[in-house]
Amino acid sequence: MPTVPHLRTLIALVVTGVALLGTTALAQATAPTPAPLVVIDPGHGGRYSNANANGLKEKNSNLAVGLELRRQLISRGYRVMMTRTTDRAVRLTDSRTWNYSSRSDRWYYRADGHRGMYGGLPKDDLQARARIANQAGADLFISIHANGSVSRAARGTETWASRRDKLGGQLAPYVHTQIVKQTGLRSRGTFSADFYVCRWTNMPAVLVETAFISSKHDSSLLKRSWFRRRVAIGIANGVDQWMATKPYKQIYSRVSGSTAATLAAAVSAADFAGGAPVAIIARENQASDLPGAPGLAVALGGPLLWTDESTVASSTAAELARLAPTLLVLTGVEGSFNQTAVAELAQAASIPTSAVEFVSGPDRGALAAAIAARVGVPASGEVLVVDADNDAAKLAAAPIAAARRIPILLTTSGTMQPEAAQVVVASQPLISRMVLLGPGSGVPWTVTSGIPYVRVDGIDVAHRAAALNARYFRSRTAGATRPVVASYQSPTSYLTAATRAGRINQPLIAVETNTLPAFTREWIVNRRSAISGFTIIDDSKMSYTMDAMLAKADR
Repeated sequence: MPTVPHLRTLIALVVTGVALLGTTALAQATAPTPAPLVVIDPGHGGRYSNANANGLKEKNSNLAVGLELRRQLISRGYRVMMTRTTDRAVRLTDSRTWNYSSRSDRWYYRADGHRGMYGGLPKDDLQARARIANQAGADLFISIHANGSVSRAARGTETWASRRDKLGGQLAPYVHTQIVKQTGLRSRGTFSADFYVCRWTNMPAVLVETAFISSKHDSSLLKRSWFRRRVAIGIANGVDQWMATKPYKQIYSRVSGSTAATLAAAVSAADFAGGAPVAIIARENQASDLPGAPGLAVALGGPLLWTDESTVASSTAAELARLAPTLLVLTGVEGSFNQTAVAELAQAASIPTSAVEFVSGPDRGALAAAIAARVGVPASGEVLVVDADNDAAKLAAAPIAAARRIPILLTTSGTMQPEAAQVVVASQPLISRMVLLGPGSGVPWTVTSGIPYVRVDGIDVAHRAAALNARYFRSRTAGATRPVVASYQSPTSYLTAATRAGRINQPLIAVETNTLPAFTREWIVNRRSAISGFTIIDDSKMSYTMDAMLAKADR
Protein backbone atom coordinates (compact mmCIF):
# COMPACT_ATOMS: atom_id res chain seq x y z
CA MET A 1 0.00 0.00 0.00
CA PRO A 2 1.21 3.59 -0.56
CA THR A 3 2.56 5.45 2.45
CA VAL A 4 0.04 7.76 4.06
CA PRO A 5 0.87 11.42 3.46
CA HIS A 6 2.00 13.10 6.63
CA LEU A 7 -0.94 15.08 8.04
CA ARG A 8 0.85 17.28 10.49
CA THR A 9 3.16 19.25 8.22
CA LEU A 10 4.05 22.16 10.44
CA ILE A 11 4.43 25.61 8.99
CA ALA A 12 6.67 28.36 10.32
CA LEU A 13 5.32 31.71 9.15
CA VAL A 14 7.68 34.58 8.50
CA VAL A 15 5.57 37.51 9.57
CA THR A 16 7.75 40.60 9.56
CA GLY A 17 5.60 43.32 8.12
CA VAL A 18 2.43 41.25 8.24
CA ALA A 19 -0.81 43.10 8.90
CA LEU A 20 -2.62 42.55 12.20
CA LEU A 21 -5.30 40.05 11.25
CA GLY A 22 -6.38 37.89 8.34
CA THR A 23 -3.02 37.92 6.60
CA THR A 24 -1.09 34.90 5.31
CA ALA A 25 2.70 35.10 5.60
CA LEU A 26 5.48 33.31 3.75
CA ALA A 27 5.65 29.62 4.63
CA GLN A 28 8.70 27.62 5.59
CA ALA A 29 8.31 23.86 6.04
CA THR A 30 9.72 22.25 9.16
CA ALA A 31 10.75 18.67 9.85
CA PRO A 32 8.09 16.00 9.20
CA THR A 33 5.97 14.96 12.17
CA PRO A 34 4.45 11.61 13.15
CA ALA A 35 1.86 9.96 10.92
CA PRO A 36 -1.82 10.73 11.58
CA LEU A 37 -3.24 9.30 14.79
CA VAL A 38 -6.56 7.51 14.35
CA VAL A 39 -8.70 6.47 17.32
CA ILE A 40 -10.94 3.48 16.59
CA ASP A 41 -13.99 3.12 18.80
CA PRO A 42 -15.71 -0.29 18.75
CA GLY A 43 -19.15 0.75 19.98
CA HIS A 44 -20.77 -0.62 23.14
CA GLY A 45 -19.09 -3.40 25.17
CA GLY A 46 -19.55 -5.04 28.55
CA ARG A 47 -23.04 -4.46 29.89
CA TYR A 48 -23.87 -2.35 26.82
CA SER A 49 -24.43 -4.96 24.14
CA ASN A 50 -27.11 -3.02 22.24
CA ALA A 51 -28.41 -4.79 19.09
CA ASN A 52 -28.58 -8.58 19.41
CA ALA A 53 -30.15 -10.89 16.82
CA ASN A 54 -29.54 -13.98 14.75
CA GLY A 55 -27.02 -15.32 17.25
CA LEU A 56 -24.84 -12.22 17.09
CA LYS A 57 -24.18 -9.49 19.67
CA GLU A 58 -23.40 -6.06 18.31
CA LYS A 59 -20.66 -5.37 20.87
CA ASN A 60 -18.71 -8.41 19.62
CA SER A 61 -19.18 -7.60 15.96
CA ASN A 62 -18.03 -4.02 16.53
CA LEU A 63 -14.91 -5.17 18.32
CA ALA A 64 -14.01 -7.70 15.63
CA VAL A 65 -14.31 -5.07 12.88
CA GLY A 66 -12.42 -2.53 14.99
CA LEU A 67 -9.49 -4.87 15.59
CA GLU A 68 -9.30 -5.70 11.88
CA LEU A 69 -9.42 -1.98 11.04
CA ARG A 70 -6.53 -1.41 13.42
CA ARG A 71 -4.47 -4.00 11.52
CA GLN A 72 -5.34 -2.39 8.19
CA LEU A 73 -4.46 1.15 9.29
CA ILE A 74 -1.21 0.20 11.01
CA SER A 75 -0.09 -1.66 7.89
CA ARG A 76 -0.57 1.59 5.96
CA GLY A 77 1.53 3.71 8.31
CA TYR A 78 -1.10 5.24 10.59
CA ARG A 79 -0.74 5.45 14.33
CA VAL A 80 -3.75 3.85 16.01
CA MET A 81 -5.39 3.89 19.43
CA MET A 82 -8.43 1.84 20.48
CA THR A 83 -11.08 2.91 22.98
CA ARG A 84 -11.40 -0.76 23.92
CA THR A 85 -9.76 -4.00 22.88
CA THR A 86 -11.85 -6.39 25.01
CA ASP A 87 -15.50 -6.92 25.86
CA ARG A 88 -15.91 -4.12 28.38
CA ALA A 89 -17.56 -0.77 28.89
CA VAL A 90 -15.02 2.05 28.87
CA ARG A 91 -16.47 3.78 31.95
CA LEU A 92 -19.38 3.01 34.27
CA THR A 93 -18.87 5.63 37.00
CA ASP A 94 -20.06 9.23 36.97
CA SER A 95 -17.75 11.71 35.26
CA ARG A 96 -17.87 15.06 33.51
CA THR A 97 -20.10 14.90 30.45
CA TRP A 98 -21.75 17.44 28.17
CA ASN A 99 -25.14 18.60 29.41
CA TYR A 100 -27.46 21.23 27.99
CA SER A 101 -29.57 23.54 30.14
CA SER A 102 -32.60 24.98 28.40
CA ARG A 103 -33.05 27.41 31.27
CA SER A 104 -29.73 29.13 30.66
CA ASP A 105 -29.36 28.07 27.01
CA ARG A 106 -25.85 26.83 27.78
CA TRP A 107 -23.80 23.67 27.54
CA TYR A 108 -21.96 22.53 30.65
CA TYR A 109 -19.07 20.11 30.90
CA ARG A 110 -19.57 18.65 34.36
CA ALA A 111 -20.48 15.61 36.38
CA ASP A 112 -24.24 15.35 36.63
CA GLY A 113 -24.78 12.77 39.38
CA HIS A 114 -25.95 10.11 36.92
CA ARG A 115 -24.27 6.95 35.76
CA GLY A 116 -25.22 4.08 33.52
CA MET A 117 -28.03 4.50 31.01
CA TYR A 118 -30.13 7.66 31.30
CA GLY A 119 -31.92 9.61 28.63
CA GLY A 120 -31.34 6.58 26.44
CA LEU A 121 -27.56 7.01 26.52
CA PRO A 122 -24.63 5.72 28.58
CA LYS A 123 -23.15 9.24 28.59
CA ASP A 124 -20.29 8.51 30.97
CA ASP A 125 -19.15 5.63 28.76
CA LEU A 126 -19.54 7.67 25.58
CA GLN A 127 -17.66 10.63 27.03
CA ALA A 128 -14.84 8.33 28.15
CA ARG A 129 -14.44 7.22 24.53
CA ALA A 130 -14.39 10.81 23.29
CA ARG A 131 -11.97 11.78 26.06
CA ILE A 132 -9.45 9.13 24.97
CA ALA A 133 -9.28 10.71 21.52
CA ASN A 134 -9.41 14.30 22.76
CA GLN A 135 -6.63 13.91 25.29
CA ALA A 136 -4.45 12.08 22.79
CA GLY A 137 -4.82 14.90 20.28
CA ALA A 138 -6.02 12.41 17.66
CA ASP A 139 -6.41 13.49 14.04
CA LEU A 140 -9.39 11.25 13.32
CA PHE A 141 -12.05 9.28 15.22
CA ILE A 142 -13.90 6.29 13.74
CA SER A 143 -16.73 4.66 15.69
CA ILE A 144 -17.78 1.16 14.59
CA HIS A 145 -21.36 -0.02 15.06
CA ALA A 146 -23.89 -2.45 13.58
CA ASN A 147 -27.48 -1.57 12.84
CA GLY A 148 -30.76 -3.04 14.00
CA SER A 149 -34.37 -2.62 12.97
CA VAL A 150 -37.83 -3.96 13.80
CA SER A 151 -38.06 -4.63 10.09
CA ARG A 152 -36.09 -7.72 9.20
CA ALA A 153 -36.08 -6.53 5.60
CA ALA A 154 -33.80 -3.61 6.49
CA ARG A 155 -30.29 -4.26 5.13
CA GLY A 156 -27.18 -2.43 4.10
CA THR A 157 -24.60 0.02 5.40
CA GLU A 158 -24.70 3.65 6.52
CA THR A 159 -22.07 6.24 7.49
CA TRP A 160 -22.77 9.17 9.79
CA ALA A 161 -21.11 12.41 10.86
CA SER A 162 -22.14 15.33 13.04
CA ARG A 163 -23.72 18.20 11.16
CA ARG A 164 -21.32 20.45 13.11
CA ASP A 165 -18.28 18.61 11.80
CA LYS A 166 -17.37 19.87 8.32
CA LEU A 167 -14.39 17.57 7.82
CA GLY A 168 -16.21 14.56 9.25
CA GLY A 169 -18.98 15.27 6.76
CA GLN A 170 -16.40 15.31 3.96
CA LEU A 171 -14.83 12.03 5.12
CA ALA A 172 -18.11 10.09 5.41
CA PRO A 173 -18.77 9.70 1.63
CA TYR A 174 -15.22 8.43 1.03
CA VAL A 175 -15.58 5.77 3.72
CA HIS A 176 -19.12 4.85 2.73
CA THR A 177 -18.34 4.48 -0.98
CA GLN A 178 -15.38 2.24 -0.28
CA ILE A 179 -17.29 0.00 2.14
CA VAL A 180 -19.97 -0.55 -0.49
CA LYS A 181 -17.32 -1.19 -3.15
CA GLN A 182 -15.44 -3.72 -1.02
CA THR A 183 -18.45 -5.60 0.42
CA GLY A 184 -21.24 -5.27 -2.13
CA LEU A 185 -23.60 -4.23 0.68
CA ARG A 186 -26.67 -2.20 -0.13
CA SER A 187 -25.89 1.49 0.18
CA ARG A 188 -28.26 3.28 2.51
CA GLY A 189 -26.30 6.52 2.16
CA THR A 190 -24.49 9.00 4.39
CA PHE A 191 -26.30 11.00 7.05
CA SER A 192 -25.72 13.68 9.66
CA ALA A 193 -26.70 13.51 13.32
CA ASP A 194 -25.16 14.72 16.55
CA PHE A 195 -24.31 11.30 17.94
CA TYR A 196 -22.46 11.92 21.19
CA VAL A 197 -19.08 10.55 20.09
CA CYS A 198 -19.29 12.38 16.77
CA ARG A 199 -20.18 15.74 18.26
CA TRP A 200 -18.01 15.79 21.38
CA THR A 201 -14.81 14.48 19.91
CA ASN A 202 -12.69 17.47 18.93
CA MET A 203 -11.34 16.04 15.71
CA PRO A 204 -13.18 14.94 12.53
CA ALA A 205 -15.28 11.88 13.35
CA VAL A 206 -17.48 9.37 11.56
CA LEU A 207 -19.74 6.59 12.83
CA VAL A 208 -20.04 3.54 10.58
CA GLU A 209 -23.12 1.31 10.77
CA THR A 210 -21.52 -1.69 9.12
CA ALA A 211 -24.64 -3.79 8.45
CA PHE A 212 -27.94 -4.89 10.05
CA ILE A 213 -27.70 -7.54 12.74
CA SER A 214 -31.48 -7.84 12.55
CA SER A 215 -31.17 -9.01 8.93
CA LYS A 216 -30.41 -12.70 8.42
CA HIS A 217 -28.50 -11.80 5.27
CA ASP A 218 -26.33 -9.11 6.85
CA SER A 219 -25.78 -10.90 10.16
CA SER A 220 -24.59 -14.02 8.36
CA LEU A 221 -21.95 -11.87 6.67
CA LEU A 222 -20.91 -10.14 9.90
CA LYS A 223 -20.11 -13.54 11.39
CA ARG A 224 -17.46 -14.15 8.74
CA SER A 225 -13.89 -12.92 9.17
CA TRP A 226 -13.39 -12.36 5.45
CA PHE A 227 -16.37 -10.03 5.37
CA ARG A 228 -15.23 -8.06 8.42
CA ARG A 229 -11.86 -7.68 6.74
CA ARG A 230 -13.55 -6.32 3.63
CA VAL A 231 -15.41 -3.76 5.76
CA ALA A 232 -12.13 -2.72 7.39
CA ILE A 233 -10.39 -2.46 4.04
CA GLY A 234 -13.22 -0.26 2.78
CA ILE A 235 -12.94 2.09 5.77
CA ALA A 236 -9.14 2.25 5.45
CA ASN A 237 -9.36 2.90 1.71
CA GLY A 238 -11.81 5.72 2.35
CA VAL A 239 -9.49 7.26 4.93
CA ASP A 240 -6.56 6.99 2.48
CA GLN A 241 -8.51 8.74 -0.25
CA TRP A 242 -9.67 11.49 2.09
CA MET A 243 -6.17 12.04 3.45
CA ALA A 244 -4.89 12.36 -0.11
CA THR A 245 -7.07 15.48 -0.49
CA LYS A 246 -5.00 17.13 2.28
CA PRO A 247 -8.12 18.05 4.24
CA TYR A 248 -6.38 19.84 7.11
CA LYS A 249 -5.83 23.40 5.97
CA GLN A 250 -5.29 26.77 7.54
CA ILE A 251 -8.63 28.32 8.41
CA TYR A 252 -7.70 31.10 10.81
CA SER A 253 -5.11 33.85 10.86
CA ARG A 254 -1.75 32.80 12.35
CA VAL A 255 1.42 34.41 13.58
CA SER A 256 4.20 31.90 14.17
CA GLY A 257 7.84 31.77 15.13
CA SER A 258 10.22 28.89 15.78
CA THR A 259 11.50 30.28 19.11
CA ALA A 260 10.15 32.47 21.90
CA ALA A 261 12.18 35.40 20.61
CA THR A 262 11.20 35.04 16.94
CA LEU A 263 7.53 34.60 17.83
CA ALA A 264 7.52 37.71 19.99
CA ALA A 265 9.30 39.65 17.25
CA ALA A 266 6.72 38.43 14.74
CA VAL A 267 3.82 39.54 16.92
CA SER A 268 5.55 42.87 17.50
CA ALA A 269 6.01 43.36 13.75
CA ALA A 270 2.34 42.64 13.16
CA ASP A 271 1.10 44.87 15.99
CA PHE A 272 3.55 47.75 15.64
CA ALA A 273 4.19 48.02 11.92
CA GLY A 274 5.03 51.71 12.28
CA GLY A 275 7.37 51.31 15.24
CA ALA A 276 6.80 51.86 18.96
CA PRO A 277 8.02 54.45 21.50
CA VAL A 278 8.80 51.79 24.10
CA ALA A 279 9.69 48.10 24.16
CA ILE A 280 9.49 45.77 27.16
CA ILE A 281 12.21 43.13 27.46
CA ALA A 282 12.10 40.00 29.63
CA ARG A 283 14.16 36.86 30.09
CA GLU A 284 12.80 33.62 28.63
CA ASN A 285 13.74 31.54 31.66
CA GLN A 286 11.68 33.79 33.95
CA ALA A 287 8.42 33.60 32.00
CA SER A 288 6.55 31.63 34.67
CA ASP A 289 7.27 34.37 37.21
CA LEU A 290 6.26 37.25 34.94
CA PRO A 291 2.45 37.02 34.63
CA GLY A 292 2.27 40.80 34.88
CA ALA A 293 4.63 41.42 31.94
CA PRO A 294 1.88 41.43 29.26
CA GLY A 295 -0.12 43.94 31.31
CA LEU A 296 2.97 46.10 31.69
CA ALA A 297 3.55 46.04 27.93
CA VAL A 298 -0.07 46.96 27.21
CA ALA A 299 -0.05 49.73 29.82
CA LEU A 300 3.13 51.26 28.39
CA GLY A 301 2.01 50.85 24.78
CA GLY A 302 4.80 48.64 23.47
CA PRO A 303 5.58 45.02 22.56
CA LEU A 304 6.90 42.34 24.90
CA LEU A 305 10.17 40.88 23.60
CA TRP A 306 12.37 38.09 24.95
CA THR A 307 16.07 37.44 25.38
CA ASP A 308 17.80 34.23 26.36
CA GLU A 309 20.15 33.80 29.33
CA SER A 310 23.41 34.79 27.71
CA THR A 311 22.90 36.93 24.60
CA VAL A 312 20.35 39.11 22.92
CA ALA A 313 18.52 37.02 20.34
CA SER A 314 19.16 38.19 16.79
CA SER A 315 15.43 38.43 16.10
CA THR A 316 14.97 40.62 19.19
CA ALA A 317 17.87 42.86 18.16
CA ALA A 318 16.49 43.19 14.63
CA GLU A 319 13.02 44.02 15.91
CA LEU A 320 14.40 46.67 18.30
CA ALA A 321 16.21 48.29 15.38
CA ARG A 322 13.00 48.32 13.35
CA LEU A 323 10.83 49.60 16.21
CA ALA A 324 13.25 52.47 16.97
CA PRO A 325 11.96 52.97 20.55
CA THR A 326 13.12 55.87 22.70
CA LEU A 327 12.74 53.84 25.90
CA LEU A 328 13.51 50.26 26.87
CA VAL A 329 11.88 48.77 29.96
CA LEU A 330 13.63 45.68 31.25
CA THR A 331 11.63 43.56 33.67
CA GLY A 332 12.68 40.59 35.75
CA VAL A 333 14.17 39.55 39.05
CA GLU A 334 17.06 41.79 40.05
CA GLY A 335 20.28 40.74 38.32
CA SER A 336 18.55 39.34 35.25
CA PHE A 337 20.32 41.79 32.96
CA ASN A 338 24.01 42.46 33.39
CA GLN A 339 25.77 45.52 32.02
CA THR A 340 26.75 43.73 28.82
CA ALA A 341 23.16 42.71 28.09
CA VAL A 342 21.90 46.23 28.82
CA ALA A 343 24.51 47.70 26.50
CA GLU A 344 23.64 45.23 23.71
CA LEU A 345 19.94 45.97 23.99
CA ALA A 346 20.50 49.73 24.00
CA GLN A 347 22.81 49.43 21.00
CA ALA A 348 20.23 47.37 19.10
CA ALA A 349 17.63 50.07 19.73
CA SER A 350 20.14 52.87 18.97
CA ILE A 351 19.52 54.58 22.30
CA PRO A 352 21.84 55.41 25.22
CA THR A 353 21.87 53.14 28.26
CA SER A 354 20.42 56.07 30.21
CA ALA A 355 17.19 55.44 28.26
CA VAL A 356 16.89 51.98 29.77
CA GLU A 357 14.51 51.62 32.72
CA PHE A 358 14.16 48.66 35.11
CA VAL A 359 10.96 47.29 36.64
CA SER A 360 12.27 44.61 38.95
CA GLY A 361 12.38 43.17 42.45
CA PRO A 362 14.57 40.90 44.55
CA ASP A 363 12.16 37.97 44.10
CA ARG A 364 9.04 37.06 42.13
CA GLY A 365 6.63 38.53 44.67
CA ALA A 366 8.44 41.84 44.82
CA LEU A 367 8.75 41.83 41.02
CA ALA A 368 4.98 41.37 40.65
CA ALA A 369 4.43 44.23 43.09
CA ALA A 370 6.75 46.51 41.10
CA ILE A 371 4.88 45.73 37.89
CA ALA A 372 1.53 46.22 39.63
CA ALA A 373 2.61 49.60 40.95
CA ARG A 374 3.57 50.67 37.43
CA VAL A 375 0.34 49.34 35.87
CA GLY A 376 -1.92 50.86 38.54
CA VAL A 377 -5.50 50.04 39.51
CA PRO A 378 -8.13 50.25 36.72
CA ALA A 379 -11.47 52.01 36.90
CA SER A 380 -13.09 48.68 37.81
CA GLY A 381 -11.12 48.74 41.06
CA GLU A 382 -10.08 45.12 40.73
CA VAL A 383 -6.80 43.47 41.67
CA LEU A 384 -5.81 39.88 40.81
CA VAL A 385 -4.24 38.03 43.72
CA VAL A 386 -2.54 34.86 42.48
CA ASP A 387 -0.80 31.95 44.18
CA ALA A 388 2.91 32.42 43.48
CA ASP A 389 3.54 28.67 43.63
CA ASN A 390 0.85 27.83 41.07
CA ASP A 391 2.24 28.32 37.56
CA ALA A 392 -1.10 27.40 36.00
CA ALA A 393 -2.89 30.16 37.93
CA LYS A 394 -0.23 32.73 37.03
CA LEU A 395 -0.43 31.95 33.31
CA ALA A 396 -4.23 32.03 33.33
CA ALA A 397 -4.21 35.45 35.03
CA ALA A 398 -1.83 37.06 32.52
CA PRO A 399 -4.18 37.72 29.55
CA ILE A 400 -7.03 38.99 31.72
CA ALA A 401 -4.65 41.33 33.54
CA ALA A 402 -3.47 42.67 30.18
CA ALA A 403 -6.90 43.03 28.59
CA ARG A 404 -8.57 44.61 31.60
CA ARG A 405 -5.51 46.54 32.87
CA ILE A 406 -5.73 44.72 36.21
CA PRO A 407 -2.55 44.46 38.33
CA ILE A 408 -1.38 41.05 39.55
CA LEU A 409 -0.08 40.50 43.08
CA LEU A 410 1.45 37.21 44.22
CA THR A 411 0.99 35.50 47.55
CA THR A 412 2.68 32.43 49.01
CA SER A 413 0.56 30.15 51.22
CA GLY A 414 -1.80 33.03 51.85
CA THR A 415 1.00 35.36 52.89
CA MET A 416 1.45 38.65 51.07
CA GLN A 417 4.98 39.99 50.92
CA PRO A 418 5.68 43.50 52.25
CA GLU A 419 6.08 44.96 48.74
CA ALA A 420 2.70 43.60 47.67
CA ALA A 421 1.07 44.76 50.90
CA GLN A 422 2.46 48.23 50.28
CA VAL A 423 0.81 48.30 46.86
CA VAL A 424 -2.52 47.34 48.44
CA VAL A 425 -2.22 49.96 51.18
CA ALA A 426 -1.19 52.69 48.75
CA SER A 427 -4.00 51.79 46.32
CA GLN A 428 -6.66 50.89 48.85
CA PRO A 429 -8.95 53.86 48.12
CA LEU A 430 -9.09 52.70 44.50
CA ILE A 431 -9.52 48.95 45.14
CA SER A 432 -13.11 47.72 45.22
CA ARG A 433 -12.56 43.96 44.83
CA MET A 434 -9.85 41.34 44.88
CA VAL A 435 -10.08 38.37 42.52
CA LEU A 436 -8.29 35.38 44.04
CA LEU A 437 -6.81 32.78 41.71
CA GLY A 438 -5.19 29.57 42.91
CA PRO A 439 -5.71 27.56 46.10
CA GLY A 440 -2.99 29.44 47.98
CA SER A 441 -4.06 32.92 46.95
CA GLY A 442 -5.81 33.97 50.13
CA VAL A 443 -4.69 37.26 51.66
CA PRO A 444 -4.57 38.22 55.36
CA TRP A 445 -7.50 40.22 56.65
CA THR A 446 -5.06 42.72 58.14
CA VAL A 447 -3.88 43.54 54.63
CA THR A 448 -7.22 43.63 52.84
CA SER A 449 -9.02 45.43 55.67
CA GLY A 450 -12.39 44.22 54.56
CA ILE A 451 -11.99 44.63 50.78
CA PRO A 452 -14.53 42.28 49.12
CA TYR A 453 -13.10 39.37 47.22
CA VAL A 454 -14.23 36.63 44.86
CA ARG A 455 -12.42 33.38 44.09
CA VAL A 456 -12.07 32.15 40.50
CA ASP A 457 -10.24 28.86 40.13
CA GLY A 458 -9.93 25.68 38.11
CA ILE A 459 -7.98 22.47 37.68
CA ASP A 460 -5.41 23.67 35.10
CA VAL A 461 -4.51 26.66 32.93
CA ALA A 462 -7.31 26.02 30.41
CA HIS A 463 -9.98 25.67 33.10
CA ARG A 464 -8.86 28.81 34.92
CA ALA A 465 -8.54 30.77 31.69
CA ALA A 466 -12.05 29.73 30.65
CA ALA A 467 -13.42 30.73 34.06
CA LEU A 468 -11.77 34.15 33.83
CA ASN A 469 -12.94 34.63 30.24
CA ALA A 470 -16.49 33.80 31.33
CA ARG A 471 -16.21 36.48 33.99
CA TYR A 472 -14.64 39.25 31.91
CA PHE A 473 -15.86 38.59 28.36
CA ARG A 474 -19.62 38.22 28.56
CA SER A 475 -20.72 39.83 25.31
CA ARG A 476 -22.88 37.66 23.07
CA THR A 477 -23.26 40.28 20.36
CA ALA A 478 -22.89 38.57 17.00
CA GLY A 479 -19.34 38.76 15.70
CA ALA A 480 -18.11 40.90 18.59
CA THR A 481 -15.37 38.54 19.73
CA ARG A 482 -12.29 37.25 17.93
CA PRO A 483 -10.29 35.28 20.51
CA VAL A 484 -6.56 34.80 20.41
CA VAL A 485 -5.53 31.12 20.68
CA ALA A 486 -2.25 29.92 22.20
CA SER A 487 -0.74 26.84 23.82
CA TYR A 488 -0.06 27.17 27.51
CA GLN A 489 2.59 24.46 27.27
CA SER A 490 5.08 27.18 26.31
CA PRO A 491 4.91 29.96 28.95
CA THR A 492 6.83 32.46 26.82
CA SER A 493 4.59 31.91 23.79
CA TYR A 494 1.51 32.14 26.00
CA LEU A 495 2.63 35.46 27.50
CA THR A 496 3.41 36.75 24.03
CA ALA A 497 -0.11 35.83 22.98
CA ALA A 498 -1.48 37.40 26.18
CA THR A 499 0.18 40.66 25.17
CA ARG A 500 -1.51 40.54 21.75
CA ALA A 501 -4.88 39.64 23.30
CA GLY A 502 -4.56 42.42 25.87
CA ARG A 503 -3.60 45.01 23.30
CA ILE A 504 -6.72 44.33 21.21
CA ASN A 505 -8.89 43.65 24.30
CA GLN A 506 -9.83 40.15 23.25
CA PRO A 507 -9.93 36.91 25.24
CA LEU A 508 -7.04 34.47 25.06
CA ILE A 509 -8.23 30.90 24.98
CA ALA A 510 -5.83 28.25 26.22
CA VAL A 511 -5.12 25.08 24.28
CA GLU A 512 -2.42 22.45 24.33
CA THR A 513 -0.16 22.23 21.31
CA ASN A 514 -2.51 19.95 19.36
CA THR A 515 -5.28 19.35 21.89
CA LEU A 516 -8.40 21.40 22.61
CA PRO A 517 -9.13 21.19 26.37
CA ALA A 518 -12.74 20.49 27.36
CA PHE A 519 -13.21 23.70 29.34
CA THR A 520 -11.82 25.75 26.46
CA ARG A 521 -14.34 24.10 24.18
CA GLU A 522 -17.12 24.77 26.69
CA TRP A 523 -16.34 28.50 26.56
CA ILE A 524 -16.33 28.49 22.74
CA VAL A 525 -19.53 26.44 22.39
CA ASN A 526 -21.45 28.86 24.59
CA ARG A 527 -20.32 31.91 22.59
CA ARG A 528 -20.62 30.67 19.04
CA SER A 529 -22.73 33.59 17.84
CA ALA A 530 -20.33 36.15 19.30
CA ILE A 531 -17.16 34.64 17.80
CA SER A 532 -16.16 35.95 14.37
CA GLY A 533 -13.04 33.79 14.11
CA PHE A 534 -9.73 33.15 15.85
CA THR A 535 -6.15 34.35 15.67
CA ILE A 536 -3.62 31.61 16.46
CA ILE A 537 -0.27 32.52 18.03
CA ASP A 538 2.11 29.56 18.07
CA ASP A 539 5.75 28.54 18.14
CA SER A 540 5.50 26.48 14.95
CA LYS A 541 4.38 23.32 16.75
CA MET A 542 0.63 23.63 16.27
CA SER A 543 -0.70 21.79 13.22
CA TYR A 544 -3.75 22.70 11.16
CA THR A 545 -5.61 20.02 13.08
CA MET A 546 -6.17 22.80 15.65
CA ASP A 547 -7.96 24.89 13.01
CA ALA A 548 -10.31 21.96 12.40
CA MET A 549 -10.89 21.49 16.13
CA LEU A 550 -11.69 25.17 16.65
CA ALA A 551 -14.03 25.14 13.67
CA LYS A 552 -15.87 22.08 15.02
CA ALA A 553 -16.22 23.67 18.46
CA ASP A 554 -17.49 26.90 16.94
CA ARG A 555 -20.34 25.33 14.95
